[in-house]
Parts: sequence; C-alpha cells; structure tokens
Amino acid sequence: GARYAAVFGQAEDMIKAALEVKRLNHDEWVKLPFCVTIEAEGFGAEVELSPLYGVPAVTHFRYETIDEIDTLPQLDFTSGRVKEVLRAASILHGQGEKIMLNIEGPFTVLGQLVPSKQIYKGLYRKKERLRELSEIIGNELARYAREAEAHGVDLLSYADPTVASDLISPKI
Repeated sequence: GARYAAVFGQAEDMIKAALEVKRLNHDEWVKLPFCVTIEAEGFGAEVELSPLYGVPAVTHFRYETIDEIDTLPQLDFTSGRVKEVLRAASILHGQGEKIMLNIEGPFTVLGQLVPSKQIYKGLYRKKERLRELSEIIGNELARYAREAEAHGVDLLSYADPTVASDLISPKI
C-alpha cells in the first residue's frame, strides 16, 4: 500500500513499508529509513531518486573540494526528509512499535557532500581539516540520535561503510 518513491520521504509511506518489511522478515524491530542519504541531504546535498537504481542518490555535491566547506549547517529537524523520518518514528512509537534507526557516519555523509576523490586527497594533504569536519558532522549526528530518541527510537544502527578497510586500504 505504500507508494514506492514516497517510502523514501513521506512518513505515512515509510510507516506502511516499515511495518510490511517487519512482517515479511518476522522482525522484532521496525527499521527506518530506507536510504542512506537522509543525513547528507540535511547538510545540503541534492538528492533525487536515481532512475538507474531506483533509490535516492546524490545528484549534485554541495561542495567540489574540501576547501570550499567553510561551515556546515546544523541539521534541521523541522523540515525535509529528516523531519519525515522523525515523524514516522513518533507515529510508530505511538502504535507501540520498537524502532531501529539507521544512521550513517561522518565519512559516509562527507562523501555525499564532496566528491570522494577530494576526500581521499584530503587524507594526505588536509588531515586536520577532515578531522574537524568529521567532528562537526559527528556532533550533528549525535544531535540527530538524541532527537530520534525523543521521537521514540529505541535502537540506533550506526554505520560508516565508505571508510571500511576493505573498501580503502588498511593504511588509509
């Protein structure tokens, strides 16, 4: 009963899909959201449904280089898809569901704001700036986690897959 594209950005459709996935998988938890671009979009990345893969994807990086990032905005919990994820969590909580929220880590979020080639260059040339940006993003993600808890989320699933050692070298 959920509209496919709306599952990624409309609370009511997220709820329908989350409950159906829970039922089909015989899960104990309702899991939100259904994509990995929520946080990056909250920081200003342009995200649209990919015609190739059928899931939300960054269509335009907010920054072309790390040097262009002067400051990052705070995540706004009152608008956009972040708001819809939190609203879905509140409604599901009100229905007595146990909710797991997937949160992407700083490196993954940064990789959706700046081309990854620039980030890998930065690992050698701008280590301190990458640490600063990761700390800023990490602090905002912690705020998001606290806000999610206030909306009834019981468990956080945290991942930062783009920094996995099998995707980049262990030395990096």
